[in-house]
Amino acid sequence: MNQMKTKGLFQKFVITVFVLFLICQIVFISIYSYPSQQAVYSYIPSENDTDIEDIKIEKQEKRKGKSGDFVYITDNSEKAKLKSYARIQHLEISNVDASTIQDISGLEVNNLILNNASQFDISNINCKRLKTLSITNTKVSNIQKLCDSPSFVSLTISGVDSENNDFLKGFKNLTYLSLSDIHFKDASFLKDMKNLEILYMENCGLSNITYVANLKNIKELNLCNNNIIDISVIKNFPELTYLSISQNKIQGTLDLSNCPKLLYADAQSNLINEFKLHKDISANIDLSYNNIKEIDINTINNMNSELRIDLFGNNLSDNPEIKNSKNITFTSKSTLELTYDEHRAYLNALNHFNNKYIRPEWSDIKKAAIAYIALSLNTKYLYDYKNTDLAETKYAHSEYGALVNKTAVCDGFSYAYSDILRRNGIESMVYYGDYDSTTDDETHAWNVFYIDSKPYHCDITQRVGKISEEIYYDTNKFFEDYMKFFGKSDKFLLDNKYTLDSKDAPKCPENISASAISNIIYEIVNGEELYLFVNKDDYNAKKSSYESDVRTEEKNE
Repeated sequence: MNQMKTKGLFQKFVITVFVLFLICQIVFISIYSYPSQQAVYSYIPSENDTDIEDIKIEKQEKRKGKSGDFVYITDNSEKAKLKSYARIQHLEISNVDASTIQDISGLEVNNLILNNASQFDISNINCKRLKTLSITNTKVSNIQKLCDSPSFVSLTISGVDSENNDFLKGFKNLTYLSLSDIHFKDASFLKDMKNLEILYMENCGLSNITYVANLKNIKELNLCNNNIIDISVIKNFPELTYLSISQNKIQGTLDLSNCPKLLYADAQSNLINEFKLHKDISANIDLSYNNIKEIDINTINNMNSELRIDLFGNNLSDNPEIKNSKNITFTSKSTLELTYDEHRAYLNALNHFNNKYIRPEWSDIKKAAIAYIALSLNTKYLYDYKNTDLAETKYAHSEYGALVNKTAVCDGFSYAYSDILRRNGIESMVYYGDYDSTTDDETHAWNVFYIDSKPYHCDITQRVGKISEEIYYDTNKFFEDYMKFFGKSDKFLLDNKYTLDSKDAPKCPENISASAISNIIYEIVNGEELYLFVNKDDYNAKKSSYESDVRTEEKNE
């Protein structure tokens, strides 16, 4: 009997060991068969920049060591390394002679940037999956090879001499086209680009834009600094959200009555004498420095939405009936009245900020994030704002204070940030409520902005002037902390001692996804965007010094 019992126990022991062995095998396979998930800032492709097949290929090639996320060629000695890749998500070639790059015909590139790269033959790479191409001061040959590619949807060209625009004909699949500082005889190449949603043609010498009328899907249109006289084609664009037509010779009526979705329009410095608006439009419209002498106040007051119309320089600012209109504000969103010189200084500062920090080809979320970081890092909070002896106090609550003086308080930062976002076609509003540190007689101001029609909170004041040495020795952590109050939900604010007072404000049910924030931080830390915020030489020197100190400490230990 004892022998049978012993035998039974032994069998149970063997079975238990075997089961444990199988479990260990399963765990081992699950760990080592997939890429590590510990890298917080590893690139996470989104539906906007890659497809499922791309992701599968990318994972396979990463395991083989043949694929790269971001590859930068900024020195002639680095060109040879391209031969080691089979596929690159984002390739940037800057300040080198790209004409000497050879033997990379098998290289697949998804997004290509050529900046001061002399010459480049597009046939040198495999363009099967190329989606975006950005060209600055570079002569590119065989570009029409991309015309019939269904994946190629975005083209940016700047500073390229071309008397013949035939190279732009046939791009029927483009949804994004940006052309600047190129003088064209006409824009006939646009007539077949019926899928275009975003068109930028700044400083292109345009006078005739009749071909633009065919672009029924246009959402963003920038035609500033040209020679345009007639802008009547605008009525053909019911999906338009962003319009920039400043610095032209536009005469007569600006008819926006068929643009109900418009969020921002910059039509300053023209010869416009009348404007028409859709009754439901809610937009920031700059009509300063035109020939407008009178407007129908009753029509404006009976509209079903809120407007901000800048009519500075139109001889209307002394009209009390207009000043008291419930739907029109002048010059500054605060109660501050600006002089001519102050107003121009603010517009110049706004344009300078936009040109320095924002790129038109970026996604809305990236534009909003970069603007959030740039504005807060380059300003300071005026703690002594009640001291009327300080010159800065006068402007502390205005966007002028934030962008011109670079010193303001919460509502000044919020108004400036809202202007920056709207300048880039992103709907934004200033939100008032209470925060833990505000007193009974004060309110706090921050922003609500929209990304893909979803509202999010953003409190720029929480990060004003918060730069620290951490940006040099733990760059990822610095930007992760910096984004704490960007793109947040109602719940996040309530959990952080905010009070949401405004009854008319939109509900913000969710945060911007962690993966989207991680992607932005990855692009900043691993790309040229980082040097928008810190000097490149200083950053590299301090980071190198810190790493050297760490190695010395480890060695001493």
